Amino acid sequence: MSSATDLRLPQDAALAVIDRVRGISLMTELLRGSDELARGRAAFAFVDLTQRLVPDHARAIAPTPEIVAATAAALPRLRDVAASKARIQLRCLTYAALDQARRLPIDALRARAATLLDGVAVDCDPAPDAAPGSPAPIAAGSSVATGTMTRQELEQLIARLDTQPAGLAAQTSSALVAAGAEVEPLLQKRLQQTDRCRGLALIASILASRNAAAADVEAAFTRVLEGKCDGREPFDLLLAQGVAAAMMARPDGIAKMTGLLTHRDVSVRRRAAEAFGTLYERLGSGEHAQPAVPVDPALLPAVRAALEPLVAFATTERDQQARCLAVRALLHAQQAANDDLRADAAAATAGRTIRCLAPPNP
Repeated sequence: MSSATDLRLPQDAALAVIDRVRGISLMTELLRGSDELARGRAAFAFVDLTQRLVPDHARAIAPTPEIVAATAAALPRLRDVAASKARIQLRCLTYAALDQARRLPIDALRARAATLLDGVAVDCDPAPDAAPGSPAPIAAGSSVATGTMTRQELEQLIARLDTQPAGLAAQTSSALVAAGAEVEPLLQKRLQQTDRCRGLALIASILASRNAAAADVEAAFTRVLEGKCDGREPFDLLLAQGVAAAMMARPDGIAKMTGLLTHRDVSVRRRAAEAFGTLYERLGSGEHAQPAVPVDPALLPAVRAALEPLVAFATTERDQQARCLAVRALLHAQQAANDDLRADAAAATAGRTIRCLAPPNP
């Protein structure tokens, strides 16, 4: 696989297993967790599931009794998240999945979803009772959902990604992933036209999941990471942080994020520091550690090489939030499951002041 495709591996994995009972159960469990990226991937997968349970969908999932039962069991959790105080992006995604479920041609799911949403206030955009003229959700069975869109429909749909909220963007992205080969040149063309961070991140992710236009995808992701685009809303920032976290699956991505620690834009430096925190936490003994999965030998040199720049950042960065994110990353590195990484972290931080509340060294 290309390096651009690697960026989509976690989301692709979620979509790959959502067509089976164990996958639906796993996604339900992820929604209960505290990892925001994992919860978002699970919610996105449920949006995909409730689209594909329509019989004439291009990638239809057969509604076996087992699949229907597992999906029905997941619906209350989706409702709980949609009505919670979770991030608006997550609320919108889970609402989108529920809204599609109550339109399915499967009596048990349609009735269950409708009952769960009855009288429930969901703070999402577009809201359940959107005003006339608001963008409508992608209807199950429509030309968008079934992959039979005309060229003009595709161009209009792609352009809307610049401003769509999380729930609707998830539906649109899923539909474009399933569209025919004619969509790829239109997506590539749009990457050259838009200056919106949201459109760049979403379109590049769609192309990556289709294993297409690796160079264009890489360029778009780089623009998003460095903030060389227009968009500072919460959803834009969440997408950018997701790209940063995904970069940590590649040695060259880790090197790129290391370089961003010296970027002139403080928001970019924070993004890089937070991505390192996610990386080292997964390699350590914290809540989200994965000790059963050994460190990829190809990643280890880049992971270890990032320690010294992180220490320098943690002791000199004047923005307290960015500095604290770097300190968090280093603390996780000191607890790494890998002996060499743990030893390097201890050596790099020995005798250095890395308390995040302390003023940086002169």
